[in-house]
This record gives sequence, structure tokens and C-alpha cells, in this order.
Amino acid sequence: MDVVSYMKAKQVDDRLTQAIQAGNNPSGWMAERDAINAKLTDAGKQSQTLQNGVNVVNATVDAPADIEIQGRTLTSLGQSNLYDQKYYVLTNKKTKVRVNGTKGTQYTGVTKFQHSQPTTRTANFNGKVAGSTAENPNSFKYFTTSNAQSTLTPPTDVKWTDVAAVSNIYTLNNTVASSAYYASGAIAQQLFSFDIIQEVERNLGRIPKLTVADKVQWLKDNIASLQCNWYGYGSGPNGNKASLAYYSNTWVTGSASHTSGTVTKITRNISLAADLVNLIDSNGFINFLAYADPSDGVTASTINTDYVELVITLNASAQLDTRPILSRVANFENKVSGSTVENPHVTREATSSALTTPGAGAELIQNDYNKANTLDSLNSVTSTNSSGKMAERVFSFDIVQEVERHLGRIPKATLADKVQWCKDNLKTLITNWYGYGSSVGGNKATLGVWVNNSWVTSKTSTSSSVANLVDTSNTIIPNMIDSNGFAHFLAYADPAGNVADPTQAPTLSASGSGSSLAAGTYYVQYTWVTANGETMTSPEGNITITSGQDIVVTIPSLPFGATQANVYIGTTSGGEYRQSNTTVTTYTQHTSLLTNTATSASRTTNTAVVASTINTDYVELQIDLKPEAVLHDPLVQLYEVDSTEYSNILVTWDETSVLNRYPKVQGVQHLQNPYVLAEGENLIPPFSDPAWALHANTQVTAPYELTLNATANYQNSELVLKVVKNNLYFLSFNTSDAAVEIAVYDDDNKAYIRSYNSALSFTFNSGNTNTIRLQIRNGTKIGTFVFSNPILTLGSTAKPFTPRNPSYLFTTAKLGQIGTVKDVLYKNDGQWYVRKAVEKDFIIKRSNVPDANIIGITYGTTSTRFAILTGYAVPSGAWNLQDNQAPFYDSRLISTFNGRRVMLAGYNLYLTSDIVLCGFEESSVIYVGIPHAISGWASAPTAAQVLDFLETNELKMSYQLATPVVQTAQVEGDIALNGPTQVQVGSGVIVREKVVPRADSYNYYINDGSTGWESQRLKSKNEKIISIYKNGNKDSLWSLVAQNYNNYGKQKALIPLASYDSTAEYTVTYLLYTLDNTVPAFANNGLEFKVTYDTSLKSVLDSLVERQSDLGTISSVNVQAIAELYKRVRSLGG
Repeated sequence: MDVVSYMKAKQVDDRLTQAIQAGNNPSGWMAERDAINAKLTDAGKQSQTLQNGVNVVNATVDAPADIEIQGRTLTSLGQSNLYDQKYYVLTNKKTKVRVNGTKGTQYTGVTKFQHSQPTTRTANFNGKVAGSTAENPNSFKYFTTSNAQSTLTPPTDVKWTDVAAVSNIYTLNNTVASSAYYASGAIAQQLFSFDIIQEVERNLGRIPKLTVADKVQWLKDNIASLQCNWYGYGSGPNGNKASLAYYSNTWVTGSASHTSGTVTKITRNISLAADLVNLIDSNGFINFLAYADPSDGVTASTINTDYVELVITLNASAQLDTRPILSRVANFENKVSGSTVENPHVTREATSSALTTPGAGAELIQNDYNKANTLDSLNSVTSTNSSGKMAERVFSFDIVQEVERHLGRIPKATLADKVQWCKDNLKTLITNWYGYGSSVGGNKATLGVWVNNSWVTSKTSTSSSVANLVDTSNTIIPNMIDSNGFAHFLAYADPAGNVADPTQAPTLSASGSGSSLAAGTYYVQYTWVTANGETMTSPEGNITITSGQDIVVTIPSLPFGATQANVYIGTTSGGEYRQSNTTVTTYTQHTSLLTNTATSASRTTNTAVVASTINTDYVELQIDLKPEAVLHDPLVQLYEVDSTEYSNILVTWDETSVLNRYPKVQGVQHLQNPYVLAEGENLIPPFSDPAWALHANTQVTAPYELTLNATANYQNSELVLKVVKNNLYFLSFNTSDAAVEIAVYDDDNKAYIRSYNSALSFTFNSGNTNTIRLQIRNGTKIGTFVFSNPILTLGSTAKPFTPRNPSYLFTTAKLGQIGTVKDVLYKNDGQWYVRKAVEKDFIIKRSNVPDANIIGITYGTTSTRFAILTGYAVPSGAWNLQDNQAPFYDSRLISTFNGRRVMLAGYNLYLTSDIVLCGFEESSVIYVGIPHAISGWASAPTAAQVLDFLETNELKMSYQLATPVVQTAQVEGDIALNGPTQVQVGSGVIVREKVVPRADSYNYYINDGSTGWESQRLKSKNEKIISIYKNGNKDSLWSLVAQNYNNYGKQKALIPLASYDSTAEYTVTYLLYTLDNTVPAFANNGLEFKVTYDTSLKSVLDSLVERQSDLGTISSVNVQAIAELYKRVRSLGG
């Protein structure tokens, strides 16, 4: 680059001199010379922040680059309490979260919300269905005329009856529900019973107790006030009067009444704790009674209710369980036939005279899975022509795997226990099947559910196009999940059968003139025809015509499944010949009869079968967990964000960017093992790279030479590449024949950027895609074709061919973040360091905390509290913390209990379902409160028992260090930019993992999937093998081979026996397999990879000199260290 620039500068100087001598205006040449001189002499640098994925760095010169990586920590909040006015983002399209109770707001897809945690609920009867508590938990009752009462009757009286016209009191609209009694002494009274437990848990959050009794007590302790507002009026012998009472062991009447003859409000306020003790009954109900004065036998006692409500206000200190209620949508997206790794669910098809059992039948082929994984009108079809057999599809959903892969770890060890957990903790299973069915009887599809080892019919549809069948199951869930954790659903059509033989003779008439038919008597029959055969003939009809007349045949409409009718006509009875067919009810014979076709007498068997066919467009199963379900190591992509992030989400950052910023993580995950890959001169790997999907008739004759021996047209090879959206790229190939064709396909949006064309060099814009598919083929000519030296570069300028040679930087560092405080990986004086500001993943267990350091154990009513002393004295009064004495909230400490974020606050929050943890900024004391519901302790534990609990119930902390420390870091490689350069950054690189290859008769292998070869496999599934090393040096003799990555990763490696060194140590560097761009159990996506690079040749030269100096310094330091070590060994007699 420097030589080229120098030569160009000399040429410009020469032209400038010529222009001056000729008297021409030299300003243009002077500007160009100044620009080149600036590139040669200015000492410029530029910085750019890269984010996870593929980026473009528009460097102007070839130069080394410095990298700085800042830490990041993400915490899945799928099992953590949400806080009022905090901001949250959800980034998984198949996971739903519901907040503020079981009837609260549900969020789905890629979305954001600011959480509002109400403390007030207004209960009423809107949506109430008499006799049901599903829609509304409260009850509205009265006495029938025959059961009229002369006293105010307790709520427990069995004669109370549900009011059928409950819809009259849904809203305040002057439509009343009326009760009237004429019997002397009878009191018109209406009972309003409010289920406070349900009102709170459906609309505010879960009460953090397990039993009804404990929930009732919680309500008594945490309700601040109740206000009942009743709207209506009453009347009796003494005129208009209505009264409102509440029940507290007896009806409390007081002065709450009015004498209006129109709808008017009466209010009862209750705020004293003493009143609440007896007001809430043992089932969690509060009862109110509207009543009128008694009848005198002449004037009725009448009470009219227009509307009633109860305003429930909790104490400000009341702590509900505000964890989101989780739902997961399972379908067949990413399904690979024959594998359960990418997607654990299975679909099988069968054709049988009986409904097939789960596990029977053949699994779908890949093409059918592809058609059924989205709702797109592409139907996957099962069909049978065998009479009496049904077309069937069995959809088997692995509930255990769906929960554990996408929501969190089920806190059980065995499969049997996990299955039972699902039975206990699933609230609803909702199946949505989209499709239609058909058979001889017409269009019909049936959806069945596998319950107690047999199929139970759920829903049917008679649509002739895609329709939605929905099954909602809740009460039978324990009987729906089998011993392996599967729930099974069946879509099927009625059995195949024959269209019935026609029973009606054709209606015949003569018309017109000029036909070719002679005068005489003609005999006519018809049959029904399906795709599979023909029926027997119909009864015979006959007609006599004059010469030249047409015969008009009228038949019934085609029956279902028939595609046409065949018409048979002859001049003798039973001697008809097939003349033609018709799809309508009228056929006209105008020409002379055919006599060399099939005869009606040949129709001896009905072969007109109508197939049984089931068409599936899409199927999904929504799994709703109960609010109290507890998972460990949550995987829900729900994260807390700050106000700046919240403003940018789905505004400045599009959906793709949001998904990239907030990937799936498991519990609390830091940025771990980040990497940087830079490639600017050529993005295309050799043909020998397993990334190429080569046609079977190709042969790699050199790394960048491919020979295709084409035996037919359009024999295709292709390569998938990552690109940056809306960037220009230049592509070039050399070939031996101009008949070849090249195309560029948008793999994200499924459309061609550039369709197949014979041009071998061209520029294209990547458009709105991050992935392209480069395709090459032979076109319409058969023969031998050679493709060579492909090159893909950024920009629109052709460059000379050079092999792909990416530079890289790998590190095993783990970089965290708490609030605005972050770990930083950086390079200084040629050495890599981490500025560690966050202590990450400190686990409290017996090996970390000696028995003597567990102090202050206090056994309380609902929880046990203790302190962990880690180096300083415990402050006095530690258990009387106030909220403002918990400085670690959000900014100082992140902690999880089995992956669930614990509450970080003061003493008054111990009475919750969460582990509670707090501490003082100036001490090393951690205060922990563990609810008895989690620990199971029935009495005060010993310090050893506390540690035993912590040993098996992981409490993991990351916290901000008071003073950051600088540590050396293990980093391999360095980054170089080649002008405009495509740079990929990410996390999850495994650096130099030791392996022991294994041989067959021809090769040694690494990561082969053969049974019994576990010893040579990598520890984790790989996305890509980057390098293999022999005794620490790169070994290029290994070949990488694409494999079915279902079980062991996308690539394996092999080397001929003769090239293998049995005395050497082999290590592998590889990227972890990433489905949906995440490695949830390992790392999260980094957002701040800062690259700094030179912008002039002078600064490049300065940087190279500085790096050389740094290398000299490091070398001299190492020499001194080795010499010192040698002296010490010698002094010890070594």
C-alpha cells in the first residue's frame, strides 16, 4: 500500500509540474497531491464501536488495529419479581409473559413495556356468568319467592340462589336486577360475595403463600382499606329505602342507606384492621348485602341493583409475588426430520382403519416439516385411497424439553419427577391446528387429544379451506402428559370410501336440428368419476328423436369427490358406449355416436374411491404455566433496561438489532470468551472448506479451483456467507467456459439479489439481509467446467485475487457489568490486560464460607435470616435495616438463587417468596433471608444446616469491587485491517481444547459422531472449527468436513494415518454452536467492541515501530524472568 501510494504521489507531482509549465490551472492536481501527502504524513487514528455480529470498518489503509472490549451482564427475569415503573424488554417471539395477575396484561413477541404495579383493584360483576367462576370469581345471589326470608340471612345459607340476570349489573346503565317479595315480613335482599384472593391474584399479582388459610391471613395483614359502592334503590310499605350491610360474623348494618326512588350510590368504607379480622371469611370472601324494608303483605319489599363494586387497596408495603406468568408456544420451526436436537417435537403420519397410537406411523420427511412450520397456505398432506382407512397426523410435543430449553430448568432430577412437575405446574395447554380434511362424505377434519391412553375427540371443522381448530385443556392436563413428558394431538379425516352408484336415471329431451344423429330410439346411462375410478352405471333412460335432433341429457349434481360424469349412449338397451364426460348437470349429444369406446356393460365394479386427506398448514401448542410454578436457571428473554435503552428499542434499534442486543441467556450470564474475526481482502473460503455445499459431480482440484463434470443442466454448488445490510460488494470468478451462471440469493428474505447470470464479475448491494447464498452452476450446457479464484470484497472496486486469510483475536476472559460499571479488556505496551471492576459468580456454599462465618441466625414466622461474615464485623442492628440502607440495589450487586434474581432490599421485604439479600457498602457482610417455603426448615437451623442448604441450592453473586484491579489476560492473535474490512465479533470461542483423535483404517478423526467414539469428540457442539494445533503449532494437514450437527456440531476433522503424529498433543479452537444466535448457558452478546486503527501511512508506521518496541520490552522482561527462575532452581540444587 505504501509503495502504491508513493508511486501515485510521484505521478501526480509529475503531472502538476507539466501543468504549471504549460500554463494550465494546476489546482485539481494540487488537491489530489495534498490528499495523498496527508495519507503519507498525517498521524491520524480513528475509533469505531462494533456490536455483536458482522460489522464493516471502513479503514483507508492496511493497518493493525487495537481492540478494547467492555463487559456486559444480562439477567433473565423469567423467574424474578418485576418492579413498579421499571422498564423491560421481551425478545422471543414464541414466549409470552403476563404481568399483574392471571388476568393481567400479556406481552408477546419482540416488545417493551414499563411495568406498573397497582396496589388497588376495583372488583365488580362485569363478565360474570351465573354458576361459573371462570370469567368472574364473584357471586350475585338472591332468594326465590318460595324461599323468601324475614331476617337478614348469613352468606352460608344454602337457600341462596345465583341470579340469572347478572348481566344487568355489569355496568352503571340504569338497567337493574330486581328482587321483590309480597309475603308479610319478607325482606328483599341481594348478596354480593367478592372473592378477594382471586381478585388480587387475577389482577394484581400472586399472594406469596401456598395455602388458602395463609393467603387469607396475608390479606388481613396487607389490606389497607375496602370501599363498597352500591348503586340502586329499594322500596317497601314505608316508601323508598335501600340499605347496604357487610358481614363480620353477623350483618353489620349501621346507617348506610338512602331513600331515593332512583339509582343512587351507597358507600361502605372499611379500613380498621380489627374490622378486617372477621370480614374476610376462611375462603377469602367478603360479603355485602343490599336490602329493603320488609313487606307488610300488601306492598312488596323490593330491592333493585344497577351496579356494585368493591375497591380493594393494599398497604404500600404489601409485597406480592410479581414474577411474570410464563407461556411458551411450541411448534415445528427449525425441525430436522429424524433429529430432536434442534426441535424436540415429532410429527408422524399414518393411514389406518383405526386411530393410530402415538409413536406409530412414519415420521414426516423434511419437506413436509417445512410446510407445516408456519401459517403460510403451504399445506403438508397425508392421503390414502384405501377404502375404510383414514388419513392421520399425530403431533407429539415434548413438554419437558420445551420448558427446559426455553423457559428454565425444571427443579427435579429424574424424568419421572420432571413429568410430575409438569402435571402439577401446567395451567393450560392450548392447541391451534390450521388445516382441513376431506373424504367421501365431504369436507371434515377432526382434532383429537390423547387422554389416559385413548383419543378424545375435541373439535371438528367442515371447511373446504384452511380453518383453525382450537383445543383448550386444563382440568385433564395430568392425564394428557405421558410418562416421557409428551402431549399428543391428532388431526384426521373421515375414512376413504367409494362414491355411491347413481340411483336416478338421466332426464332426456330432444331439441334443435342439424345434428348427425339418425332418427330412432336412444338409450342413456351415466357414471360418477373420481380421481381413482368410476362407479357403476345409473338406471337407464331412453328417448326417441327425429333425424337431426340433439339428445339433451340432464343428470344430478356431481357428488362430493367426483370430478366428472361419464355419459354412455347407445341404440339398444344395455348397449351404450361412452360418448364423453361432463362436469355440469347438462350434456348435449350432437355428433354421431362413438362405438369403439368403453361400454356401460363393462362397468361391473365401483372403483370410484374418494381419498381420505388431511391437510395441515400449521400447528402449535401453547403451554401456560401456573403463577406459582418455580423454575431454576431461567431462559426467558425478559430483561430490565434503563430509560435510554427503552427509548431506543424498536425506535432507533429495529427488531433485528433488538434481538441481537438481548439474546437468550441462562440465569445471569456475562460476556465470556469474546472473539474478533476480520477479513477484508476476500470473504470466500477455499472450495475445500465445509461451508461449501458442493454438487456430487464436483471435485476440488486445488483450494481455489473446482471442477464440475456436469451430466445435466443446472448442477448447482453454493456457499452461505454473512454480510452487512445495505452494503456494496464486488464478486468475481474465473471459469473455463462462459456458459456457467452465478447468482446471489438473499437467504433472509428468500429472494434473489441477482438471479442466475453468465456475468463473472459484478457489484451488488446486499439490501436488507445479513445472509447471502452464493450459487454457481453450469447452465444449459453439459460438460466439464472449472471455477477458480473466486473473490468477494467490500465496495465496488475490483481487486486482484488473494486467498481468504482472516486475522483473529480470541480470549478466554469473562467480562461483567453492574449498572454503568464494566470490566474492560484492553492492550497496553503490547500486553493484554483486564481491568476487573466486577467480581463475577461468587457461589456461596460450604467450600466458600466456613461454618464460623454464618452468624446471627434468626428463625422468624415466615423466614429464617442470617448473616455471612466475609471479613468485617457485623454492624449492630443489622436486622433493622430500612429501605434506604440497602445501597446494593441495582448498582452494587447482582445475585441469583438457582438463576432467579433475588430481592435486594431491606428488612420489611423478608416476608416474600424470594430469597432476600442485602448488605452495607462499607462492609463485607451479606445478609440473607430465606423463606421457609423454600428452605423447609421447621425450626432454627444450625450454621451447618444453613451451609448444607446453600451447597445444594445455589446462591450466586456478582458484585462491584470497591477498587478495580488490573490483571493480565490470555489473548491469542491480533487484528489487521485491509482497507474496508468486514469484522465479525461475538462470544463463545473455545481456545485450544485438548483432544485425543481416534482412527479407523484410513484416517484419524476429531469430533466424529460414530457410536463408541465419544473420547475424540469436542466438549461442546461447534458452529465452526477454526484451527487445529499440533504441539501448539497450527497443523494444516487436517481436513474439515461438514456433518449432521444434530448431536456433535457442524464440523468434524480428519487426517490421513500417515500424516498423524501419535506422540504429539492436539488441540482445537472452535466457535460454539449457536442456534438463534446465542449460547445461553455460556455467554451473552457483547455491545461494545471498540476498534482503533490508523488512517494514514505515517500512523501505520508509527504503530508498527511502537509494537516492535513493545515486543522487545516483553522479550527482555521474559529473559530476565527466565534467568531469575534459573538462579532459583540452581540454588535449590536443581
